[in-house]
Amino acid sequence: MKQTKLSDFKLKKPSFFNSLIVYKKTSFIYKIYYWLMDFKLFYKNKKTLKYLVIGLSGEIIDFSFLLLFTEVFNIFYLLSAVIAYFFAIINNFFLNVIFTFKYKPLNKSELIGALFNYFLVSLFGFILSVLLIFVFVEVLNIYYLIGKVFSSIIVFIMIYTGHNFVFSRKKLSICKFN
Repeated sequence: MKQTKLSDFKLKKPSFFNSLIVYKKTSFIYKIYYWLMDFKLFYKNKKTLKYLVIGLSGEIIDFSFLLLFTEVFNIFYLLSAVIAYFFAIINNFFLNVIFTFKYKPLNKSELIGALFNYFLVSLFGFILSVLLIFVFVEVLNIYYLIGKVFSSIIVFIMIYTGHNFVFSRKKLSICKFN
């Protein structure tokens, strides 16, 4: 009789979806999430993926309000960009607190401090976004929505690092309100 060695067994990598011990949510969005987690690149970068998805929801809000204020209410495109960006920041802050960074403030002052820090980083992103839109539209003569797409990509890359820094509890003491 042939003796079996440990090396004779092939290791089969279980999928992320099948390895869940807790209750699996069955909605379409969760199925996509579970499917993406089967890929090593996405599994190792879950936080980045969540930030990206929430950022995309913020971009949808940003673009919607930009179109609404510019095309429907005939507000100057840069002023529309200011208003639209503000709504997107509020949306992204609360979604990132809950889903991406799983941030649980110890008290009300810590939440206000995190909100303030988040807005400081977002303000940098906002200033950069408006400057880039201005350059794309006024200098390079690109349609304002195309300029917004380019500026959004550049700004996303820069502020992810800043927001990641804000929600690191050790570094959150930049600004605390008492």
